[in-house]
Amino acid sequence: SVHVVDTRKLSSNQAWSIPSSASVNASAAKTSKVSTGFGGNTATPLLKSFSLRPSLVDACIFSPSSHHLVAATSSDGYGELTVFNWEDPNPLQEENHDPNGNVNKKYIYPAHTGPIYTLAFSPDGNRLATGGGDALVGLWDVNSMVCTSTITRCSRFIRSISFSHDSQLIATSTEEDGLDIAMAETGELVGKVSLGGGTRNRGGGGPAGADEISFHPKSHLLACSRCDSVVNAPLTIVKLRVERQ
Repeated sequence: SVHVVDTRKLSSNQAWSIPSSASVNASAAKTSKVSTGFGGNTATPLLKSFSLRPSLVDACIFSPSSHHLVAATSSDGYGELTVFNWEDPNPLQEENHDPNGNVNKKYIYPAHTGPIYTLAFSPDGNRLATGGGDALVGLWDVNSMVCTSTITRCSRFIRSISFSHDSQLIATSTEEDGLDIAMAETGELVGKVSLGGGTRNRGGGGPAGADEISFHPKSHLLACSRCDSVVNAPLTIVKLRVERQ
């Protein structure tokens, strides 16, 4: 399931737990409010709850426009994109109820031959990148929701992906040594970044890849974190020099 919580209504001195999907749907069918366990307080931090069973959920993000919620789901081992229209309560195709009794549109797009482990929107909102257990990175045109390009250079599952602030580049990390830097529109290789300075104690060790990567919001700086089983987990900041043709 995917639960959306209003963090402004959370309090450190109040205990609260997310109800099960069954109780959320049952409550939505009977009343417009959900019990929170906050004593007499009826204000709940839970805004919406989407039941995706029997599919598994590996990641979820909002679109930059805030109009859609995208979940990486898997069913029978295949990775799918499940997209909800966040603001439109009118029913269409399959339905999911929120605690207030509304109904949300749901669209499903087949994406990978394995689970999807990471998702990222480009800052301009035009592209969505998906990284899967099939060692592929899919580059999607958001307007048509069509995968227009695929990065196939990796040999291990994709751990993390990130778009540059100008939406021109996409970085990919796996358990392999270094990072793959590519053009965001086509997936064409721009270059490889070797992190060095660490080894993983997996299959005899070897140079470490990155577990999580993230571009700086205003420059071509790339933060890379690595959980290394041999040495301390290092955080590396990479500065990319981009030359315009």
